[in-house]
Amino acid sequence: MAHLTFLLLLLWVAVTVSTVVDLQKRIYGGTDCNQNERQYHVSLTLYADGSCSHCGGSLIRNQWILTAAHCKSRPMFAVVGVHAGQRNVQRIEENNIITHQHDDIMLVKLPNPTAGIPTVPYCPNINDDPTIGNNVQVAGHSTHIIDQQGFIVPDFPSNLKCATMDVVNCDNPFWNTFYQQNPYLPHVPQQNRLCLQRHGVDVRPGDSGGGVIHRNNLYGVIVATGLNVCTCQTLSIRVCPYMTWINQNAV
Repeated sequence: MAHLTFLLLLLWVAVTVSTVVDLQKRIYGGTDCNQNERQYHVSLTLYADGSCSHCGGSLIRNQWILTAAHCKSRPMFAVVGVHAGQRNVQRIEENNIITHQHDDIMLVKLPNPTAGIPTVPYCPNINDDPTIGNNVQVAGHSTHIIDQQGFIVPDFPSNLKCATMDVVNCDNPFWNTFYQQNPYLPHVPQQNRLCLQRHGVDVRPGDSGGGVIHRNNLYGVIVATGLNVCTCQTLSIRVCPYMTWINQNAV
């Protein structure tokens, strides 16, 4: 059975660097995002210079980012305009981070509102929530290359990668087992799971928190995938069930 891991957790695993590197890098099977898309993408990092992104996020309002709860870190810096050509690093204070009580979704308030950077509509039509067979777009900077021996080699690309995946049935019982065995981790309720898969395409460490886009709107947040590339469904959390929570807190 494919081993599941939260994308962020792999960053803290000791790595072995090999001189022979495979091309399994970043969003696996993706290409550079077009300059006019994903301008709302945000990188989250531990570093004040905005380097070494450990998670992604989406700018849903000019002062609010939607991401995954397990992306929370101390310290935390948000790089907005990372793909819009207006790179701006802001330090996130603890009292400006709002995690859901149980589930793997989080709001981050920027200390300063953005200007001139597009936001992404989130769940504008609940009837358009992606269903099995729909195509969605994922994106991220990821954070490693896998060499031919399967070892993780740190890599921090500058270009945002985009890829298309398919919505599939969340029928893998491993999700339930994983959450039962790890009750301390933020949860994704079964009814709120949005599972993605496509041959030759996958997300990688550092892509957590990035948006799942359907028809140019935000309908999901990337949460987890298999440890080895293309061995497991990508798990994301649906945004529509959290509309009330988002609108009550992102004020």
